[in-house]
Amino acid sequence: MTRPQLGFREAAAALLLGFQIIFVAGMPFTDERYFCWAPHDVRVDFDVSASHSGRPVALSEIRTRYGFPATEWHALGNIFAVIETAEQRLPESQRWQVTVRYRRNLAAPDTWQYP
Repeated sequence: MTRPQLGFREAAAALLLGFQIIFVAGMPFTDERYFCWAPHDVRVDFDVSASHSGRPVALSEIRTRYGFPATEWHALGNIFAVIETAEQRLPESQRWQVTVRYRRNLAAPDTWQYP
């Protein structure tokens, strides 16, 4: 009796499922949740403020620059990664000083700053 061979579809589905299992298994060990099934298992409320050369930056400018509202809840590591990536792509003279005030799962508030 011969064993049936896996076709392309079956192999692709198995590979996709394997990657998803790896990402879900690694989810408790990282704050970044780009490829997880349950990206919001930890609620993080955050508020982003920024300034440039002493001038406060408007909330609409923050949304335009980073692609998310200045006040929202999301996966915390993703927020930090988006801000760092956006700022590092700009010349130093155009970078903002950014403060993120956040609260993870209704715990005590904390603050993160860039740079």
